[in-house]
Amino acid sequence: MTASDPPSFKSQFLILCFLGYALACLALVFFATEYRLRPPPLEVPVVEAPDFAAMASIPARKAAFFAFLQPLIDAQNSQLQQQRLSVLRIRNSVINGQRLTEEQQQQLAGLRHDFVIGEELSPQQAIRELLIRVDELPAAMVLAQAAMESAWGTSRFARLANNYFGQWCFSAGCGLVPEKRANGARHEVRRFASAAASVAAYFHNINTHSAYADVRSLRALRRRAGQPLEGAVLVAGLERYSGRGTAYIEELREIIRTNNLMQYE
Repeated sequence: MTASDPPSFKSQFLILCFLGYALACLALVFFATEYRLRPPPLEVPVVEAPDFAAMASIPARKAAFFAFLQPLIDAQNSQLQQQRLSVLRIRNSVINGQRLTEEQQQQLAGLRHDFVIGEELSPQQAIRELLIRVDELPAAMVLAQAAMESAWGTSRFARLANNYFGQWCFSAGCGLVPEKRANGARHEVRRFASAAASVAAYFHNINTHSAYADVRSLRALRRRAGQPLEGAVLVAGLERYSGRGTAYIEELREIIRTNNLMQYE
């Protein structure tokens, strides 16, 4: 075949096979990288909530309530543990003067997005803020708030919208309209597909919203001091969760104390 002759069919076929093999390899590498960067999915079975209102025995209702929510809380904390380990590994690389790998850069970008860290912060500043936000919440605090906000799972919002923490939304039809909503108010009580989704949204709210920076600060102080994360302590940062202020906090502490919720921590 001279320089002017067109390539043979066999040559064209071999070239196409090579290109196809190369693209398949690239796709395999991309898939493996994406899978490795994503945290393992939360394996929380969707379980229908018991009919708490039908339980005449208050101790039985409380026991069922805690048993229902505890696995959902544990699942969120387990994921946060894994994410926090990723942040710590990235921080160690930075401290040791190592250049972040492409995988670490993508992990950092994903965590910044998930935990609402502004682009104006440098990577070092973002890592410091992530270590404040990416952390567990004590089960006693979560259970006490769920009990109070949902009336032990019997409220209209818990029964009809899977909302155990009184979380709001602001677009028409996003949830249930409160019966005593003030004239001109637009908020609704958010509807969730499951109780697990409600718990996940609560965790994200506490770990990212500016109103609960005090919770995160208290948690970070206890981490630095090597002290356990106690619900009765961290509830002090929830003053802005309710218009009742310190009375709300004291009631949460009373729920924790009288129901011995420390046993879940």
